Amino acid sequence: MQPRGSQPGGSIGIRSDRQGDEERIAGQQAIAILRALPDAVLMLDVGGVVRVANPAAEKLFGRSARDLVGLALSDLVAIDSDTQPLSARGHAPTALSDARDGFGLRPDGGMFPLEVSMRTLHVGGRERVVVVCRDSSERRQLEYDVLHISDEERARISNDLHDGLGSLLTGASFALHAVGGTIRKG
Repeated sequence: MQPRGSQPGGSIGIRSDRQGDEERIAGQQAIAILRALPDAVLMLDVGGVVRVANPAAEKLFGRSARDLVGLALSDLVAIDSDTQPLSARGHAPTALSDARDGFGLRPDGGMFPLEVSMRTLHVGGRERVVVVCRDSSERRQLEYDVLHISDEERARISNDLHDGLGSLLTGASFALHAVGGTIRKG
């Protein structure tokens, strides 16, 4: 029995599984990265159906990965018609879309503010769409707080200016009346 790749009287050829090992390691690294990401990541097929979900997606949407897989993106995310998933537009996004505001949908019917970005990839000869979601509740609350504080400050400054200017004008009016009275007497 001869080793694979050898020929009588020839050298022994040893096939390296190095490429297979490198691909396996790269796959393991990609899975580890996906699991470690703080943002929810969903991989969809071209019909907009979830095929892969990371642990952050489980936490964000309040469902197990098993429950997420098979759902349509529209069951999880409400976004404007411009960014409706694939089947509604007839094509997938080809570039990473800017983060768009939308709403995440929880199983209990609850909604929460969400930023959504999408990108088309080709994986194993198939077109897939990666959707990255981030809860934007805190950011939106901070924006609201900043606007509220800004409005309060604007009102305070306006009031201070009004009161100060009113006092100056009243003082000037009294001074003019006094000067006018002095001029008439004089």
